[in-house]
Formats: sequence, C-alpha cells, structure tokens
Amino acid sequence: MNSAATEFWSKRVQCDTDILVAYALMKTGCRHQAADIVQDAFLAAIRSGTQPANPRAYLMQAVRRRSAELSRSKIEVSRLVQDVADKRIADSDSRPATRTDAPGDVDVWRVVAQLSPDFQEVIMMRINGEFSFAEISEIIGAPIGTVTSRYSRALAELRRKLQSGKPDERP
Repeated sequence: MNSAATEFWSKRVQCDTDILVAYALMKTGCRHQAADIVQDAFLAAIRSGTQPANPRAYLMQAVRRRSAELSRSKIEVSRLVQDVADKRIADSDSRPATRTDAPGDVDVWRVVAQLSPDFQEVIMMRINGEFSFAEISEIIGAPIGTVTSRYSRALAELRRKLQSGKPDERP
C-alpha cells in the first residue's frame, strides 16, 4: 500500500468522519450501518491508492453509492416484512397512538426527515456538510441547476412545515 496515500486518507478521516457518518445515517436511518458504510468508504479509498482533487466529494460519492446498495437490499426485506405485517394486522386501528410534542417544540431535523429523499440529501449536504452547490452536484451526479432548485424547493417546503406548526406525522 502506498504510504503517501495512507497518510493522505488518514488526514481525511480526522476531518470528514462526522459529516460522512451524519450523511450515511440520514440515508440509512441506522447508526451502525452508517458507521460501517463510512468505514468501507475509507478502506476502499486507502486501498485505491489514489489522491483525488476533491477527497470530500470522492468520499461522499462512495458513501452515497454504498447507501443506495444497502437501500435496495432493504427494500426487498421491507416488502417481505410488510407482507407478513399485512397478514397479522387487521387495520390501522391496532396501531399505537403517537406522542406529539408541545406546540412550538419542533425538532427541525425531524421535519427535514419528512421531506423527499432528494430534498433531505441537499439540505444535509449544504447545511451539515457545508458543501458548495458545485460539490453537491459532483457528489450526486446532477446538474448544478438541479441541485440549487432542489435546495430552494426544500427550504420552501421546510419553511412551510415549520410555520404551519404542524409537521406531518410519521407512524
């Protein structure tokens, strides 16, 4: 293994782990899976021996790809679980009541989680990751105009949900 590449990526681990884990967590919903995905991304980067011009974008792409792969496999499992659940649960009357927060006590990230996955992704990268629109464009493989449009529409929807005081409930 190239020691220069190992040193290069070791510095990235110190700088970028938090944002990568937060992004993977947003994509997977599971801290353990998020940590595993980030670890896989770093190991693959170190093994590649490359030193890309934009290592943050390179790592985010790797995390995004691995999250998508995991998501596809989870969809199949989810369908099987849903089939079993449909057979066991007669209708929505058997669902437990959900707790609601006091008026004005809104967790913004809980509201962000109610946005479409495309909106969640650009909000998370722009706000948490402090990525530029150009970097986000490179990471997700979409034109910069699409990225800025998604960001603008996501903020508008987020603003609407927060101002209404009644974010959508998720079971």
